[in-house]
Amino acid sequence: MAYNDLREWISALDKAGELKRIKAEVDPILEIAEITDRVSKWGPRGKHGAGGPALLFENIKGHPGARVLINQFGSKRRMEMALEVDSLDEISGRIKMFMEVKSPQGFLEKLKMLPLLSELGNLFPKVVPTGPCKEVIKKGDFSLLDFPILQCWPMDGGRFITLPSVITRDPKSGKRNVGTYRMHVYDERNTGMHWQRQKQGAEHYRNRMRKLVAEGAEVVAVDRRAPDGELPCPYQAVDVTSPADVAEAVRAAAGLLGGPADVLVNAAGIYRIRPLIELSAQEWDDTLAVNLRGTFLTGQAFAAGLVAAGRPGAIVNMGSTAAMVADASEPTAHYNASKAGVVALTRQMAAEWAPYGIRANVVCPGVIDTPMLRLMDDPAAGQAYLETGVPLRRLGSAAEVAAVIVFLGSADASYLTAAVIPVDGGSTAI
Repeated sequence: MAYNDLREWISALDKAGELKRIKAEVDPILEIAEITDRVSKWGPRGKHGAGGPALLFENIKGHPGARVLINQFGSKRRMEMALEVDSLDEISGRIKMFMEVKSPQGFLEKLKMLPLLSELGNLFPKVVPTGPCKEVIKKGDFSLLDFPILQCWPMDGGRFITLPSVITRDPKSGKRNVGTYRMHVYDERNTGMHWQRQKQGAEHYRNRMRKLVAEGAEVVAVDRRAPDGELPCPYQAVDVTSPADVAEAVRAAAGLLGGPADVLVNAAGIYRIRPLIELSAQEWDDTLAVNLRGTFLTGQAFAAGLVAAGRPGAIVNMGSTAAMVADASEPTAHYNASKAGVVALTRQMAAEWAPYGIRANVVCPGVIDTPMLRLMDDPAAGQAYLETGVPLRRLGSAAEVAAVIVFLGSADASYLTAAVIPVDGGSTAI
C-alpha cells in the first residue's frame, strides 16, 4: 500500500504542491460542490495543470472541527502519486503481464515465476481480526447528520454520500459484494440506495425480496401493464376503472394467495395539469375514474372478500397533499378533487368496516421524486419552492413513502385507522 492512511496522503499532496487549503467558512449544501466544480474545470493552466489542485476545506459550516478533502484524484499527476508510478502506463503494463502469464514448462521456469506469483498473491484482500477503522464505532449516539455530507446540485433530493463502499451479502450464497452506489441521506439514520438494476448490490436486494416471499410475505402486484424487469411475485394486469377487471383481479389474487389478501395498497393514479377554466369534462372524468373510482372499486372488492371470509385486514389508499391545499401556479382541480375524494372515502371505509376488523388509512405524499413529478420542470422555480414551501427543503423519495405504507399495513399500526398521514417534508404545516 502506497500510503498508510488519509493523513499521510494529505501530507504527500501538500509537500508536492498539489493541495490547496481553504480556511474560509464553506457550506456543505451546494457551496463546496460549486467551488470544486469550477476548480476542476480550470483546464491546462497554472502549475497544477488540467483538473486543478486537490482541495482541503478546513472550516465547514455547521460542522466544527470537520474537514473535507475533495478533487484528490482529479489530475493525472495525483493519480500517479496515489499509485506510486511515474506513468499510468506502468499499471496497464502490469495488468497485461498478469493476463499473459503462461503455464511454466519446467522447474527453472517455475522458479522464475515465484516473484510474479508472490506479487499476484498480494492483490487479494486480506482478512484481519481488527484494524484502525474500528477504533471508533458509533452505535446508540450515531447520526449521519454529524458528518458534512454534500448536496452537490440544486435539483438533487438532498445530501448524497457519493462514493461510499456499500457492503451487501447475498442471502442465498452468503457471498459479500463491495460496490459504490450513491446513498441518499434521508435523516439521521436512514438512506436510500441508488443502484442500476444490473449491479450486484441490486441483485442482492432482489434476492432478499425473493427470500421474504419464500418466508411467507406473499405479494401479488397489480397494474394496467406489465412492469419492466423481473418481479419476485405474481402479477395481474387490470384496469382499475372496470368493475369486472377489479373483481377478477381480486379473485385471481385470492387464488394465488390461498385466500383473500389481508393488505391492500391502492396506488393507481394519473396526474395532469390544466387550468380550471379550460378543463374539459372528459379530462375531469378520466382523472376521477382512475384516482377515485379505482380506489372505490378495489377497496370494495377487497373488503368484500375479507368480510365473506371473516378475516381482518388493512387498506392503505394513496392520497396527496393536493387534497389539503390549493396551488394556482399548478392548476390541477381534477386531481385535487379526486384526492380529496380519496381522503373522504378512506374515512368512510374506516368507519363502516371497523366492525369487521378492517382498518383504512390514507397516505398523502407531497413533492416526491417520481416520474409523475412536474415541480422540477422549471429547475429554478422548483428549487425556490423547496426552499420556501418545504421545511425540509428537499424532494421526498418513493422509499420514504413506501416505509409509511409498510407500517400502516403491519400489526404495529393495529390501533390506527381513518388517519390521514402527510409525507411531505412539512409543507402542509406552513
